[in-house]
Amino acid sequence: MIGGVPVFKHYSKLLEKKVNSKTVYEGIVNFKVDTVRLINGTVSKREYMQHPGASAVLAVENGKVLLVEQYRYPVKKIMLEIPAGKLKPLQKPLSCAKAELREETGYTAKNIKKILTFNTSAAFADENLHIFYASGLKAGERHLDDDEFVNVKWMSLDKVFKLIKAGKIPAKAVKGKLMKTADIPPAFEPEENYENLSKLMTEPLTKSGVNHRLRKILKIAEKLQRTQKQEENLDE
Repeated sequence: MIGGVPVFKHYSKLLEKKVNSKTVYEGIVNFKVDTVRLINGTVSKREYMQHPGASAVLAVENGKVLLVEQYRYPVKKIMLEIPAGKLKPLQKPLSCAKAELREETGYTAKNIKKILTFNTSAAFADENLHIFYASGLKAGERHLDDDEFVNVKWMSLDKVFKLIKAGKIPAKAVKGKLMKTADIPPAFEPEENYENLSKLMTEPLTKSGVNHRLRKILKIAEKLQRTQKQEENLDE
């Protein structure tokens, strides 16, 4: 104790080294059990999921957010999410985002930009989720998989905020550890809004701050959309 404050040992090296690895299941995702050597020389087991990664699309139009509703068997619930899906082999995140938006909702986007990438569940999976912001939407036909049953819903930002606060928007789809900012080139959006978005992504996130953080992100997305429309009107 120093001045009544507990002092804990600081570990300068936290790397765990793989001794061997065993795949216990192979499929769309793989499940692994690895033996690792810890920094004190002992060995331990690490069970985790290998995931190809996924892309999700935050589409905002006229103050509303494009959502999909589907049954999620692992949690035995009908969930509201933003359009998302796993990357196919060698597929780029942007290509995946465009494909999932079109396949699940029928919409295509005139403008689509990546706003961040983050690991969804680092304790037991290596999945990276790429979040894209989309606007300038055009309706079209959906192309769902044979085993996919999805409802499309437009929801006002105010209602989305309320559902987030009530915990009815799933963590993986929109929330999570928004810690890492992806490249955000200055396209049609004002630079100061990107800076605000970047600050939100890079500040340390506490459990209580997740909903507040997402509400701010959605408000910035709405502001970006308004700015884009203003510039499009000037070009006409």
